[in-house]
Amino acid sequence: MSGGCLRDSGGGNRGGYIGLLMLLIVVVVGMLIYFYSMGGSIDKPPTAEQLANPDEYPWIEQNRLWKEGAEAEYAPSAEQANISGGVEILADVKEGHYARGSVRLAIAPDGFIKGGWVADYGTVSPRIDYTVMKGDFKGNIDPSKIYSDENGQDPSLLFVICRGMFLILESNMETNEVRKVTGYIYVVGWIEPDLSAFGRIHITSDKQTQQVFDWEGKAAAIGG
Repeated sequence: MSGGCLRDSGGGNRGGYIGLLMLLIVVVVGMLIYFYSMGGSIDKPPTAEQLANPDEYPWIEQNRLWKEGAEAEYAPSAEQANISGGVEILADVKEGHYARGSVRLAIAPDGFIKGGWVADYGTVSPRIDYTVMKGDFKGNIDPSKIYSDENGQDPSLLFVICRGMFLILESNMETNEVRKVTGYIYVVGWIEPDLSAFGRIHITSDKQTQQVFDWEGKAAAIGG
């Protein structure tokens, strides 16, 4: 009698474990279906090309982002832009010759940054309207990164790097389909000593493919 009870108990436990496992599988599958229906995807490891070209793939340089709430890691040098009173950058965003909204970066005196990208635009072929529903980001300056191009280095430019999440509503006017695209937004750029600024917005859902926009504007001292 006691042996039979022990065998029945063991079978009941196994049945419970199997039921719990099946429930867990259903929950995970449901979450994945929801995630992909929102336009998301799972990050993949960086490629050799990305690692060799961090300026083209800013997520490779995420180590330059300071921890929120921590003290600033670096201060601008004497030849770089003066942000001691706080600086606000308002810039136009373009994709080639086409307008793609505007971007705002508010830089605090300690070098931390908050900002956002707003845009509502369309393409002709195919006819698709794009509305940026969410384009907020946070980041910081990084005086330790030196600007470099075909003309050489320019240590007077002040580097900025920010990261956030985006959500874009795509409305296809030809098929009447509406799709939500989500992913990461990276905003990088350079501030010149006269407070003019330029840079790029990178959006990516999987850190493999991306869309890149250029921005350029003039910063103003918040305190001035």
